[in-house]
Amino acid sequence: MNKYIFFVDRLRTAIKLLLFPISLLRHARLLPVRSVRYAACISVTIFLSANINAQTKKLSLQDCINIAVSNNLSVKTVLLEIEQNKTLEKTSFDPPKTNINLTQDPTSGGNMDNALGITQNISLPGVYKNQKNVLQQQTMLAEKSKSITQTEIVKNVKEAYYDLLYLQEKIKVLKYLDSIYNDFTKKAEVRQRTGETSNLEKLSAQSKYQEIQLQQKEALADKQVRLYNLQQLLNTAESIDVAEDTLTAIAFANAFDTSVVSNNPMVDYYKQAINISNAKINLEKVRRLPEFTVGYSQQLVIKGFDPAKIHRDYFNGTSIAGFQVGVSFPLIGRAYKERINAEKIGLTVAQTQAAATQQKLKTQWQQALQEYLKYKQSLDYYQSSGLQLANEQMRVAQFSFSKGEIGYVEFIQNLSLATQTKLDYLSTINLFNDAVINLQYLQGNNQ
Repeated sequence: MNKYIFFVDRLRTAIKLLLFPISLLRHARLLPVRSVRYAACISVTIFLSANINAQTKKLSLQDCINIAVSNNLSVKTVLLEIEQNKTLEKTSFDPPKTNINLTQDPTSGGNMDNALGITQNISLPGVYKNQKNVLQQQTMLAEKSKSITQTEIVKNVKEAYYDLLYLQEKIKVLKYLDSIYNDFTKKAEVRQRTGETSNLEKLSAQSKYQEIQLQQKEALADKQVRLYNLQQLLNTAESIDVAEDTLTAIAFANAFDTSVVSNNPMVDYYKQAINISNAKINLEKVRRLPEFTVGYSQQLVIKGFDPAKIHRDYFNGTSIAGFQVGVSFPLIGRAYKERINAEKIGLTVAQTQAAATQQKLKTQWQQALQEYLKYKQSLDYYQSSGLQLANEQMRVAQFSFSKGEIGYVEFIQNLSLATQTKLDYLSTINLFNDAVINLQYLQGNNQ
């Protein structure tokens, strides 16, 4: 709210400054009232245009990728998960809680039951080493997940950016048509008033003109939707737009090399899942090993606590200390065995998922390759002859209609066909770029 109040105050101040010299001339009766009104409108328009342009940031594709990779909330979430896993690595050494006990038995005389003792169970070093390995492997899995997230975000940013370029070019074509049909409508109205043609020509011209205007509005709305999508991917509230002016086909190599899918981060992710399963199996195996107990006790007679009236000192002026060493091992080891078997099943699952992922990526690559080849063939046609023919058809139709050589029906038909060819060409570039972006994603390109 404060931002809008500040903007309104700036608007008022700017208008006052711009109109101040005009008001002086008005009071001096050197300018008419209408001129002052026109000046006010022009001042407001200039101010608003300057602020709109100043608030819109033009971004290149690489700018958008860099911002998205650092700002996107999904990336930030994965980074927090990595940090969480790194923190958990510090918990790998986790012996059981230390046991401290105080025993006082007046009937025991001076034996060690009257003592303060401390005991601690501890596993072999291999247990803690394998626990740390499991936690480290889980951190590495989170890092693989980060690569997947970044690759998906880069793909989404590219798609949104090239969609915006496509819509931008489409709007240019529609604006050009708008001017042609506007001129056509005016000429049809003149021809109808002079009796050269019927009212049908004028109505047809007006209908096509309104149709083009509607298409422009739809394209502008689509562009705004894509801009909102790009803003979300970049996690920014700033008004943004694409920096490029033209839509071009993305250059791409290695289209026929299916081995590149092995670089996809999904493959690394499931390979890392296999490493985690192996680490868990090793951990469960070492957990079957014996645990050790160590303890220390110190005679501690509480003076005044002698309800049996028994002299409890072992020797006058002395106290007795002792230690404890023990070992524990599983007499019944079925639970350990079943946990190992369960982890082995988990390893098989991870291996199966890795194989299925590689197979799926290869299939998706083949499908995406066919899409790429299909649109490349169409693109080659438009670039070699189709677009040139459309431009010539549009030029001849305009010239012939202006000379009266063709009627409005032929003019509209030829213009519509040529325009549709141009729009189809732009759509083909966009679909071709989508196919390339998909192939880049499948090969793990995150730039």
